[in-house]
Amino acid sequence: MRNSKRLFALALALLGLLGCLTGCTGKTEPSLTVSPANGGSAMGRYVEKDFPLPKEGAAMDMVMLSTGQLRIAIEGDDEIRLYTTNSDRSAWEENQELPGEILNSGRVESLALAPDGTVFCDTVVTDGETSGNAFRFWIVEPDGGCRELPIVYPDFNPQDGFLIASCDFTDDNRLFAEFGVTDVREVDTQTGALSEKRNDLVQVVLTVCCGGNDMYLVGFDDCSVLHEGTDTALAGALQEKIVSSLQDTMGNTPRITLWENGDGYLFFTTHEGLFSYAPGGSIVEELVSGARTSLGDPSFYTEALAGADDGSFYVMGVDSEAYRVYHYVYDPDMPTVPSHQLRVYSLYDDEDLRQIITQYQKANPDVAIDLEVGLTGEDGVTEADAIRALNTQILAGDGPDILELDGLSLDTFLEKDLLIDLRGAAEQAGPLLKQVANCYETDGKLSVIPTTYAIPAIYGPGHIVSQIHDLDSLVAAAAQAQAENPQARSVLIGFIPELVADLFYDSCSAAWIRGDGTLDEEKLAEYYAAMQSLYALDAGMREEMADKIAKMEDEEGFYTPGEYTGMSGAIQILLGSACLTSGTIDGIRSFAHALAGDDQLEGYEVAPLSLQVSNVFLPRRIMGVLNTSANQDYAVDFVAFMLSQDIQFSCLSTGFPVNRAAFDKMINEEQEMNGSIYTSYGDGAALSLDITYPDQSHRQQLKTWVDALTTPALTNRIIRNMVMEQANACLKGELTPQEAAKAAIGALNLYLSE
Repeated sequence: MRNSKRLFALALALLGLLGCLTGCTGKTEPSLTVSPANGGSAMGRYVEKDFPLPKEGAAMDMVMLSTGQLRIAIEGDDEIRLYTTNSDRSAWEENQELPGEILNSGRVESLALAPDGTVFCDTVVTDGETSGNAFRFWIVEPDGGCRELPIVYPDFNPQDGFLIASCDFTDDNRLFAEFGVTDVREVDTQTGALSEKRNDLVQVVLTVCCGGNDMYLVGFDDCSVLHEGTDTALAGALQEKIVSSLQDTMGNTPRITLWENGDGYLFFTTHEGLFSYAPGGSIVEELVSGARTSLGDPSFYTEALAGADDGSFYVMGVDSEAYRVYHYVYDPDMPTVPSHQLRVYSLYDDEDLRQIITQYQKANPDVAIDLEVGLTGEDGVTEADAIRALNTQILAGDGPDILELDGLSLDTFLEKDLLIDLRGAAEQAGPLLKQVANCYETDGKLSVIPTTYAIPAIYGPGHIVSQIHDLDSLVAAAAQAQAENPQARSVLIGFIPELVADLFYDSCSAAWIRGDGTLDEEKLAEYYAAMQSLYALDAGMREEMADKIAKMEDEEGFYTPGEYTGMSGAIQILLGSACLTSGTIDGIRSFAHALAGDDQLEGYEVAPLSLQVSNVFLPRRIMGVLNTSANQDYAVDFVAFMLSQDIQFSCLSTGFPVNRAAFDKMINEEQEMNGSIYTSYGDGAALSLDITYPDQSHRQQLKTWVDALTTPALTNRIIRNMVMEQANACLKGELTPQEAAKAAIGALNLYLSE
């Protein structure tokens, strides 16, 4: 159905309305009932069930055959196999291999399955010398016969990386294909002849999909349907819902899929769930909540859907681990609204937290969790505004059950004893890395627990980074690195003051807090002085790029403290952009990213940073449960779930696991990690590197660092913002380090007094 290697890998398929699907088949229509045993609650909702694939591999398309059997195509090692269920879809029964004639003709790019059993696909061969691509097109008949389809596309460019971006069959087995991203044609499956362009209303197409006997197109800002040869815009409510989802997920692969039943009723998915739309209607109705199922999991991308005659739905997609199929079945005995409600608050949107919430609700269907995000980025609310609003809620007794405390004042919650003891959650989760999990333990009480963490580090020549043990040696090492590598464009990519200071904030901030909770002016001044010296080393680079930097600084809100501190690692050294790279290593993928290209640099090393404080780490996803929560048992259970081995190992795209078993598995077992990074510089220099799982020696090195961790960095974003605000003036020479330290402390005291 789609080119899985395309950035916007979507499938569109239209799923049927409850009443229509069941009514058309003579089945009993699902309806809401009130059960006295459930306290009068409305009953009946769809539940998600795993529908295991017949084998591991990349699922390329899925379709409900006209016989009522489900069919799927899976790409494995050097083969693509087609699997079909039995008639009641209780088991995968038949399978056949895509003919060798096709596989031997090149790499299969796009593939579509038709309801009558026909298969269409294209293959490509790339000429290594010219980078030109040659495409061939194939039809596999329902009886297994194979033939080449002589498609000749008039505007074909051999240098294009793909030709067909997405394709799909209608229920009457007509094939539509998207050539490039601007040209949709109907393909004659007997002759290969192409129709005229069919996307008059949607000029830039994200995906093409067929529902019933119609063809649907999804673009960035509009959608249309080709019905009996006429291209018309989708109805207002339907188009509005789909386009709003595309805008919400801009920058990520959209998760729109649609399907149409025989009477023209539509069912479609977005990142918010599964919805229905009646022909000629003015509203869309939610059938499955994305917040309660995998449809809302940020790591899961829907790619194909199919409706069944029993009113259930099948969704094929891929998450961070594997391709999956989920079966959505109506259960009349399941409460429409889960019996227990939890509210989770996070100052920032957190995709890993969203994924964990989804997993918890799947494991506990009687619990509904609502995530409240303080900073959405859409309403002009500042961090200080969001924190004040949260404090007001808590004082009024209307606070959430669970808090992700990242960015908030931990001292305030601990001193005022607003949180319950989470030792039970820690014990339930199993052995944890105590040096991290217990770092905020006070008087034997574990009121807050970091569920992940990052490590401040630096990358550079081993004989230089090994000398760094405080701020003075850091400045000396940076000057030495510059002297030994004068060809590098910068020392630390010091475009702006905040960026330089921010890179070393996490490795220093814990040293600034006195025993009474106030900031140490002398220690803060030492930090400013060192940052001023580092910033001065890149004066030549800033002079060359003055116009670009000035334009960048003129943009309102162009820099947010704490947002750009992940360590880039070897790639910036190889590109000639920097002599050293520093920042936080935010998890195993971040570590792999930093090491990409390390094998091309002799004598370079990555090392944890110990500057004003030793063995420091940055706590992440710091969880607490308010003592005003009416659902403390479920809240504690959710925190324990976050700390469990399976979640810590499989659901963290950022942050190292605190669970001991998950961490040991990460260190001791080789894991598959695929990906690449590409970057370029303004003068045309570019570099592409593969990302691979860190080797055993680097993983053991990481374990040594983690075993030695003792000191948590400051996580209060108000303090960070105020320190960075004065860093701008200090590093530019407008304030002395002492004046900057005094001003930062004064601003913080003023904020705390409000």
